[in-house]
Formats: sequence, C-alpha cells, structure tokens
Amino acid sequence: MEKNLLQRLESIYKSEGLDCALMEETEETPQRILVYLGLDIQKRERVIEVIAESPDITKELQSEGPLSGAAVIQFRSDFPFLAKDDTLFEVRSLTSFLNQLLEIPGFEVDELENRIYYRYVFMGVDSEENLKLTVSVIGTILLLLDVYGAMIEPLAEGKVSFDEMLEEFLEKSEAISETLEATT
Repeated sequence: MEKNLLQRLESIYKSEGLDCALMEETEETPQRILVYLGLDIQKRERVIEVIAESPDITKELQSEGPLSGAAVIQFRSDFPFLAKDDTLFEVRSLTSFLNQLLEIPGFEVDELENRIYYRYVFMGVDSEENLKLTVSVIGTILLLLDVYGAMIEPLAEGKVSFDEMLEEFLEKSEAISETLEATT
C-alpha cells in the first residue's frame, strides 16, 4: 500500500529525530501530524500541526499539467497563551510589524478566540527532496516562536504597550547595527 503525503512526512520527521505523531481524521479535524517541539522557557508544551490538505487548491494543483504532483503543506503553531481583549489591537499591530520584517511572514491573530499563532504554507513538487526541506521549515518556525514569542507574550498580557515594545526593539536593533559596524 502506497503511503500518503502525511505518512511519508511522518517517516522523514522521525528519521530526522523529531518527536511526532500522525493523527487520524476525525469529524472536527483532518488527518494531521503533530510535531512536539518540547517545552518553552515557562515549561509549556509547544506543538506544530502539519496538514497536507487544502481541498480547494490541492485538487486543482494535482490535475494534469505543469503543476501536477504538487504538495501543499500547512504548518501551524499556536502560542501557549491568549491575548487579553484590550490588547488585541496592539497585538495585531505588532504581528503586522513583525511580518513586514520577516522573510517568511506568518504571525496571525484569531480575534474571535484571542489566539496568536504562526502559520506557513509550503507549496512545491511532491518529491523526497522537497519533503525533506520541510524539516528546515519546522526548525525555522521553532526559532521564530522562540525569538518573537518573547516579544508578543508581554504585549498580549498587557504588561507593555506596543510603543514601549517598538522603542525597545529599535534600541536593540541600533545597538546591534553599531556593534556590527564597529567589527567591520
């Protein structure tokens, strides 16, 4: 029996030493892989959900033609905290600001549930090489969660304002630039 895309991804992830599990489809959720990233600094579990189905686009891409055999893989990781109602506007401002700076933007805010998450969609030819590239996507997402989660969480909890956060960010960026200029 031929393995489906998620089964092949699970095999790749496990061979690379990632802790993951293939979760079967339910009435509420599609078949998916959960990649366990370990605990954050506050001992909260972090997970990336990997889904390899997008019904509207996948069927079109898998038809005969130049895009046949395409793989559409979505990665999503929710932060282990919620935004307070009165911080949603500032959290949206920060995620928009960060997305403009990043080569791989993907921070999003679910205003109905106050959730903040990172989402990335990988599209490419369904080949072993491309599927192995998704291991680096997971590593990149983990880095982004670690680096920018430390900025987003205090804002989401109302401990700092967006203006204070932006001022601190710009000061650190300037200090880094000065250090780099001094060493070159």
